[in-house]
Amino acid sequence: MPHPGPYQTRVSAYGELYGRVERKLFAEVAADRSAVSLKREYLQRYGIPARLFNAVRVSLEGRMVSVKAQQELRLDSVDRRLARAERRIRSTNRSVGGRPCGRSMRRCRRT
Repeated sequence: MPHPGPYQTRVSAYGELYGRVERKLFAEVAADRSAVSLKREYLQRYGIPARLFNAVRVSLEGRMVSVKAQQELRLDSVDRRLARAERRIRSTNRSVGGRPCGRSMRRCRRT
């Protein structure tokens, strides 16, 4: 494989910087710090332009909203599955006379 040219090297370095800033910003936001209040600090610390910081912030906020929405959908799905399982259990108990063993009262052992 040929050695990467200067353009590929710069793009790679830019991607690494973007990822590093995004991960650090996520850690700070997860620790209840405001992304907007961190802007000046990040511009100085990483030597990035304000547009890059804003791009990272907007991307990160969008990803966080997406993950929260996905979690809510999964929770709804689990709730529906749980309700369905409970209905099946009640239905099964009714069909066997309400006894967990499915036998007549004399033969059903109690534990």
